[in-house]
Amino acid sequence: MWPVILTTYNLPPWLCMKESTFMLTLLIPGPKSPGKDIDIFLRPLIDELKVLWSDGVTTKDHATNSYFNMRAIILFTINDFPARSSLSGWSGQGYMACPTCNVDTPSKRALTKIIYIGHRMYLSIKNKLRFSKSFDGKNETRRPPRRRTNDEILKQLENAPDPDPGKYGGKKRKRDSTVEGNWSKKSIFYELEYWSSVELKHNLDVMHIEKNVCESLLNTLLMNKEKSKDTLTARKVLEEWGIRKELWLKPLGNGKSVKPHPKYSFSSADRNEFCKFIRQVKLPDGFGSNFKNKVIENDTKIAGLKSHDHHIMMQHLLPVGVRAYLDTSISTPIIELCLFFKQLCARTLMTSDMEDAKVKLINILCSLEQIFPPSFFDIMIHLVMHLPEEAIQGGPVYIRWMYPFERYMKKLKNYVRNKARPEGSIAEGYVADEALTYASRYLHSIKRLRVADESQCGNELFDLANGPLYINSYTACIVNGVRFVVHSRDLCRITQISGISTTGPDGSLFYGVLEEILELCYLWGHKVVLFRCKWFKTDKNGCIIKNNLTNISTQHEWYKEDPYLLATQTNLVFYLGDPSKRKGGSSKYWKVVQEVHHRNTWDRDILGADNELDLIHGITSSDIRLSANLESLPQTKLSRDETTVDDDDDMLGTEYDNADEDNEETDEDATEVAVEDMIRVEEVDEDADETDWATDDNEDSDHDSVHYISD
Repeated sequence: MWPVILTTYNLPPWLCMKESTFMLTLLIPGPKSPGKDIDIFLRPLIDELKVLWSDGVTTKDHATNSYFNMRAIILFTINDFPARSSLSGWSGQGYMACPTCNVDTPSKRALTKIIYIGHRMYLSIKNKLRFSKSFDGKNETRRPPRRRTNDEILKQLENAPDPDPGKYGGKKRKRDSTVEGNWSKKSIFYELEYWSSVELKHNLDVMHIEKNVCESLLNTLLMNKEKSKDTLTARKVLEEWGIRKELWLKPLGNGKSVKPHPKYSFSSADRNEFCKFIRQVKLPDGFGSNFKNKVIENDTKIAGLKSHDHHIMMQHLLPVGVRAYLDTSISTPIIELCLFFKQLCARTLMTSDMEDAKVKLINILCSLEQIFPPSFFDIMIHLVMHLPEEAIQGGPVYIRWMYPFERYMKKLKNYVRNKARPEGSIAEGYVADEALTYASRYLHSIKRLRVADESQCGNELFDLANGPLYINSYTACIVNGVRFVVHSRDLCRITQISGISTTGPDGSLFYGVLEEILELCYLWGHKVVLFRCKWFKTDKNGCIIKNNLTNISTQHEWYKEDPYLLATQTNLVFYLGDPSKRKGGSSKYWKVVQEVHHRNTWDRDILGADNELDLIHGITSSDIRLSANLESLPQTKLSRDETTVDDDDDMLGTEYDNADEDNEETDEDATEVAVEDMIRVEEVDEDADETDWATDDNEDSDHDSVHYISD
């Protein structure tokens, strides 16, 4: 079953990726992908899109009670890489798998597999790395690939084949790559009048690319025998190319060989320590899965990670772990790659930052080519090179990736009641849901959470001057949809939501933990919520920033005489143990700070109607600066110790896999906050339309206990 979903983009960014704006237009039946036959199923949709562009549809404007002629166009498609091949017609396999590089894709055969190396070609002609033979034993003389214009692509499509539908449709013929490239068909989207002039037609999905890159890194670092890219055949490629002699296989006779242990993989002791570090990670509520359940086999293997787990691993956990257990020359490029994904996934992107990232990615990928074996570089690693350019063309990633649609897929699957006819069940459930949503907008006896007659400023000042009548103490609180608990209670939970941060008057950041929640009650029902915090001393001796990772010491307390803070001035953070501080008695006090941002909280202080507890990065791309410098990294040998292996492993590594469709972002095992110990604090947007409705999806909260604080 393959749904085709449309969403409206001429809406505010906090609404365009909501499920309420999704339109389920098609349900393609079948257990397997339709492949090249997908155009047949898209025919009804394309015909309607033609009408929407050429003739338009008469539509009523509810705000002005007038009618206008509405037109619509397709901006781009969002899909994984295999589906991109079916939609665009450019095959994602072979020597020319990259749709951006086109026929100039840097690819090479390594015994039994096609690899995508040669990122030196993006460097300047006189760069000394072009003449280094440590990459593949040869000099690099090729120039950077040139991006094809729309006219050149149309000319290639003139020679594209026109296959017949069906599994055995069409006749096999020899393809002339110099004329038609890697095109397998001309997409049905080209029937749209405007499609040939669109620059960004099909997005490279960051969710799947990040998942596959993280999976390759993690399995190679942990020496996962089934999925590691460092196989016997990969070592034979190094010997065939005459590079990195310290990693060549050493035959011992009797059909066995010694495979030197590389420095880009953890040793046995470090692997156990890294897995223990992952096991001890405590994430905030709704941030991700419980990683304690992902570590198996006596702290030697990490398995069962889904796409969002890889997202957390890549951007939060892996940079902290590799810094502690790998050499600087190995860990620095890996950390820079992780920070690039963190920068790319920021809520606000700066064009200048993406332009700089394009240049620095060349150094990062060149560094990785000198570290990892050639089999590591599948098409997913190469596609990272084009993500900054697509971010410049298409905008922030959070409106162009698959996470919202994967969550929506789970909702559609819950509609299924008859497993023999899942498409019919989904269609019936979707129509019923749309009808109920439409009808609910005309119901009038709905209790509103917003107080219409707010008190005047004068009364508030008078009540404040009289002082509080009494003070309530709580152990849990929800501020703008984000849950906080006190530190003493947080120690008993498998998640952590007691870490807080705030910004000082001079822009400096302060970090601490929440110790007590106080509710000051004044006359006429006015209330103020304060947090009593324990602030950590973050001066030059207690705060170290390296590789864009902030390390703080929690040993010494700061501002004991000024521990209070307004609830609405706090930001949620969580702390990771720093495995790089393994020596000394104070090592247990050093923590790595990780910021948390709610998906429904925006700078305009407008809350979404459906306050789901889900978290993403809400930072600006300039907050994370890449500093990869290939020439500054020491080049050391990549052999550490030796391991005896059988010589019957001739596989070169696994190909990239599609991400799991069922991406649960909430921790099922998270301890729920008790009802009697919770209050809710939310900011009211005074400029918002008074007719908007607010809903409360949290079962453990009560409408009567909701308190609002206005700026």
